[in-house]
Amino acid sequence: LTARGRRPSKGIQTVLACIAGLLLAYLTLVIGIRWYVSGTGPFAGGYSVMMLMAWLGCVAQLAFFRRFPLIQPLGFLVSGFAMLVASLAGTAMQISSLSPALQHPLLSFHVSSVMLSYTLLALVAFNALMGIFMKGEAAENLQKVSLAILRPAVVLLGVGIILGSFWAKTAWGSYWSW
Repeated sequence: LTARGRRPSKGIQTVLACIAGLLLAYLTLVIGIRWYVSGTGPFAGGYSVMMLMAWLGCVAQLAFFRRFPLIQPLGFLVSGFAMLVASLAGTAMQISSLSPALQHPLLSFHVSSVMLSYTLLALVAFNALMGIFMKGEAAENLQKVSLAILRPAVVLLGVGIILGSFWAKTAWGSYWSW
């Protein structure tokens, strides 16, 4: 159900899913080319990490839009804002070699976990902004969607923080000295 308690039309859902699929294909291509050229995944550098967040927003949108139709517009917002922030990086778009500390395998798990949690938390934040203006059944629908998204987001953030501390220990010799 949407925020107002109605089901969106199948045609609109299909068109939005196709657009999200095209965006996902584009982001996959961009991330894949950068990964191939640099030899490292999108886990270091502002531009790459924000493109990863946009990609995760598309994946979340396509994975959950049938159960939670509100995910479609919110997924586009998250992906759009992430790509906007990535484009503001300017010279950070350049591909360069990473320092040894950033080449550790734990970094990829840490960044993936944290960025997925940030993506889900951004969906919850946009959902909450919509909820400010809703009442009754619409507010209850938004609350259900938020709780369904919030639980895995908090778990992923906790896992990401723990992985980040272990990565910092191996990279710099202590858990939080970077």
